[in-house]
Amino acid sequence: MRLIKKLFDKITYKNVSWFTVPMVCLGIFLLPAGIMMYLTWMSLLGAAILIAAIALSWSKWRCPHCGSMLGRSLEVPKHCHWCGKKLDGK
Repeated sequence: MRLIKKLFDKITYKNVSWFTVPMVCLGIFLLPAGIMMYLTWMSLLGAAILIAAIALSWSKWRCPHCGSMLGRSLEVPKHCHWCGKKLDGK
Protein backbone atom coordinates (compact mmCIF):
# COMPACT_ATOMS: atom_id res chain seq x y z
CA MET A 1 0.00 0.00 0.00
CA ARG A 2 2.89 2.36 0.72
CA LEU A 3 4.31 1.77 -2.74
CA ILE A 4 1.00 2.74 -4.37
CA LYS A 5 0.79 5.88 -2.21
CA LYS A 6 4.37 6.84 -3.12
CA LEU A 7 3.62 6.36 -6.82
CA PHE A 8 0.35 8.30 -6.57
CA ASP A 9 2.10 11.19 -4.80
CA LYS A 10 4.72 11.43 -7.58
CA ILE A 11 2.07 11.88 -10.27
CA THR A 12 1.52 15.56 -11.02
CA TYR A 13 -0.26 17.54 -13.69
CA LYS A 14 3.00 17.49 -15.68
CA ASN A 15 3.25 13.70 -16.02
CA VAL A 16 -0.30 12.40 -15.54
CA SER A 17 -0.72 11.70 -19.26
CA TRP A 18 2.24 9.29 -19.11
CA PHE A 19 0.10 7.13 -16.83
CA THR A 20 -3.43 7.66 -18.13
CA VAL A 21 -2.86 7.23 -21.88
CA PRO A 22 -1.38 3.69 -21.60
CA MET A 23 -4.08 2.77 -19.07
CA VAL A 24 -6.83 3.89 -21.46
CA CYS A 25 -5.24 1.98 -24.35
CA LEU A 26 -4.97 -1.18 -22.25
CA GLY A 27 -8.55 -0.83 -21.02
CA ILE A 28 -9.88 -0.24 -24.53
CA PHE A 29 -8.06 -3.39 -25.68
CA LEU A 30 -9.09 -5.64 -22.76
CA LEU A 31 -12.75 -4.69 -22.54
CA PRO A 32 -13.88 -5.78 -26.04
CA ALA A 33 -11.36 -8.65 -26.14
CA GLY A 34 -12.90 -10.08 -23.00
CA ILE A 35 -16.40 -9.67 -24.40
CA MET A 36 -15.48 -11.39 -27.68
CA MET A 37 -13.76 -14.29 -25.91
CA TYR A 38 -16.48 -14.64 -23.26
CA LEU A 39 -13.96 -13.93 -20.49
CA THR A 40 -15.82 -11.91 -17.89
CA TRP A 41 -12.73 -11.30 -15.78
CA MET A 42 -10.93 -9.72 -18.72
CA SER A 43 -13.85 -7.43 -19.48
CA LEU A 44 -14.12 -6.39 -15.84
CA LEU A 45 -10.38 -5.77 -15.67
CA GLY A 46 -10.57 -3.58 -18.79
CA ALA A 47 -13.49 -1.61 -17.35
CA ALA A 48 -11.69 -1.20 -14.01
CA ILE A 49 -8.55 0.08 -15.74
CA LEU A 50 -10.60 2.60 -17.75
CA ILE A 51 -12.37 3.83 -14.61
CA ALA A 52 -9.04 4.10 -12.77
CA ALA A 53 -7.54 6.12 -15.65
CA ILE A 54 -10.49 8.53 -15.62
CA ALA A 55 -10.31 8.91 -11.82
CA LEU A 56 -6.55 9.50 -11.96
CA SER A 57 -6.96 12.09 -14.67
CA TRP A 58 -9.71 13.91 -12.77
CA SER A 59 -7.72 13.96 -9.55
CA LYS A 60 -4.32 14.99 -10.94
CA TRP A 61 -4.98 17.05 -14.11
CA ARG A 62 -5.52 20.24 -12.11
CA CYS A 63 -3.91 23.63 -11.71
CA PRO A 64 -1.47 23.55 -8.78
CA HIS A 65 -2.47 27.13 -7.86
CA CYS A 66 -6.28 27.15 -7.91
CA GLY A 67 -7.17 23.45 -8.25
CA SER A 68 -9.36 23.80 -11.36
CA MET A 69 -9.26 21.36 -14.27
CA LEU A 70 -6.70 22.14 -16.98
CA GLY A 71 -8.85 21.17 -19.95
CA ARG A 72 -8.96 18.22 -22.31
CA SER A 73 -5.63 18.53 -24.10
CA LEU A 74 -2.83 16.07 -23.40
CA GLU A 75 -0.30 18.89 -23.46
CA VAL A 76 0.33 21.01 -20.39
CA PRO A 77 -1.04 24.50 -21.06
CA LYS A 78 1.19 27.53 -20.59
CA HIS A 79 -1.19 29.13 -18.12
CA CYS A 80 -4.31 28.23 -16.18
CA HIS A 81 -7.52 29.20 -17.96
CA TRP A 82 -9.23 29.99 -14.64
CA CYS A 83 -6.73 31.85 -12.48
CA GLY A 84 -4.31 32.95 -15.25
CA LYS A 85 -1.18 31.90 -13.38
CA LYS A 86 1.70 30.53 -15.42
CA LEU A 87 2.33 26.77 -15.44
CA ASP A 88 5.91 25.63 -15.91
CA GLY A 89 5.10 22.84 -18.39
CA LYS A 90 7.23 19.71 -18.71
